[in-house]
Amino acid sequence: MTSFPKVTVVTVVFNLIKAGRRDYFRQCVESVHNQTYGNIEHLVIDGASTDGTVDLLREYAGRGWIKYLSEPDSGIYNAMNKGIRMASGKYTVFLNSDDFFHNVNFVSENVKYLEKKKADFSYSEHINVTANGDFINIRTTNIGTFYLRMPFSHQSMFTKTDVLKELG
Repeated sequence: MTSFPKVTVVTVVFNLIKAGRRDYFRQCVESVHNQTYGNIEHLVIDGASTDGTVDLLREYAGRGWIKYLSEPDSGIYNAMNKGIRMASGKYTVFLNSDDFFHNVNFVSENVKYLEKKKADFSYSEHINVTANGDFINIRTTNIGTFYLRMPFSHQSMFTKTDVLKELG
């Protein structure tokens, strides 16, 4: 791959500290920061937390690991849409605050495939683990179930940002 298009990772948060999710969020941010792919923008969209979450966001923003916006929203999908509007990457992926990339090459492998196939989106299976990190299962994908349910998880789906913006 001769060029390295920017990838935007969007993470939506609200009152992480109160919910006991600080450590999960740290794991999420670190998994993005530790990717071997060098052109990642990590946007964290906060719904105006009041429990110290913004201090945690400032800590990571100060390291240059994330950019964040903290303002009231009407829920997770409103916050995700704010992230799409702010995204400057060619591709966008949503990563919840308690999710993480377990493979340091995950972004690189997805971008390589997307660029090679000139695809608008990609998806993959994902691994479910307990809060302790114990393996539960691998959730495989089945595109044939698309009309019944989401056949893959959003944290494994990379989509061209311009397609997301066009679709609104």
